[in-house]
Amino acid sequence: MNELGHYLKIRYGLAPHEPTDAQLAKIVADLQAITKRTGEEPTLEQTEAIVRKYCPTFRTYKYAADVNLELRRQIAMLAAQSQIKR
Repeated sequence: MNELGHYLKIRYGLAPHEPTDAQLAKIVADLQAITKRTGEEPTLEQTEAIVRKYCPTFRTYKYAADVNLELRRQIAMLAAQSQIKR
């Protein structure tokens, strides 16, 4: 999950100390809940709302990288894990 945390940090402009392990666990739980409820991957908008909910430094930093593709890959992996656990 460290890889997911890294991409969330860059994509959503989080402070270097975010997401913490506790924040990341809550984010992943919410993303997986969406997948279980809808049977589909969370959208970028849903993901953004969840990250904003748990990370107070949302969009306070700017990193020089575009990680949308990698973030989608990470979300797809979480969605696949959620479907396996049903």
